[in-house]
Amino acid sequence: MLDGQRDQQAPGSTDEVGETSQLESSSLPSMPTKTMTPSAVIAASMTRRIIDAPLLAKDAPLPTPAEFATGSYEEKMIRIEGLVEGLNTFIFGKNNLHKTVIKYSLSLEQAILALKKTKQEQVPPRPPFAEKAVCTSPIFSVNGTDKRPATSPLVTHATPKRHAVTAAFKQPEENNNDVGDQDGFVPVNHRRHRERKQTATTTAGSVCAWQLPKQRPAQRRVHHRPDAIVIKAQDASTYANILRTLKANQTLQQTVGRSVQNIRRSAAGALVLQLKKNVDNAFTLGAKLDQVLGDAATATALQHTTMIEIRDLDECATKEEIAEALSTSLGAPSLNKEVVRTL
Repeated sequence: MLDGQRDQQAPGSTDEVGETSQLESSSLPSMPTKTMTPSAVIAASMTRRIIDAPLLAKDAPLPTPAEFATGSYEEKMIRIEGLVEGLNTFIFGKNNLHKTVIKYSLSLEQAILALKKTKQEQVPPRPPFAEKAVCTSPIFSVNGTDKRPATSPLVTHATPKRHAVTAAFKQPEENNNDVGDQDGFVPVNHRRHRERKQTATTTAGSVCAWQLPKQRPAQRRVHHRPDAIVIKAQDASTYANILRTLKANQTLQQTVGRSVQNIRRSAAGALVLQLKKNVDNAFTLGAKLDQVLGDAATATALQHTTMIEIRDLDECATKEEIAEALSTSLGAPSLNKEVVRTL
């Protein structure tokens, strides 16, 4: 029984061996039989390795791009043909070929890149002035860009600005060395134009700044306290008697009483009669209260004063004359000689 199974399995194994040998023989290109140089032998062995690389184990690395780049143009063509033929043989009639197909495609990609690079190295370079000669052809300059009739002479075309500079022009280098004309090209200095543009921009900005003056900060309004009359007594107990006296006097009620806003005590203990805002004769009211109180207390007017300095006065001028002149010029008829501090 076991011998029969072995006999049935044997042809399958031989078929697989035959198929593998057929793949290997079909994937390998026919090598030349003539005597080869050492470099040709190395390139041929590299060709075998590149063609057989997709059929190796899954973890086996592919040849590097440098190895693909070895060999001549014909050798690289042989590699591409061998990879394509091996891929076709491997795919035919099989499924689940994902890993092997990927390795084949990567190998083909590297082989094609190496072939293209070799082909580019073999192509001779284009002449450097071929494109310029085509662009400056009289046929294209007349029919393509010039709108004048063909009868007009072509010599009258305006030359570019870069050729208008004379060959004798020299520009100093950074090390103060003269730089002359080299191969018909003249260095162009755009610094003057750039400086002129910057100057125009700065001038425009300064004009705008001059036309729009800065706004001045708003001045704070000074709040002045209203005028007041301060009554100072030698004894603090007499302030109540002083208030009774002021309220009992009808004359003072008509003059001082109507002008008083409120009555309060100062920090020093003096009696302060705060006047209304529209009262401007605090000094006169203080003098009247001082006469009524006599020796019991003193009354002094507190006003907001402004210091005025008068120069070049006559030596014989008196305080009365100065006070009268100030009353006339300032429009304050209640000024007396006491406002003049010193002469």
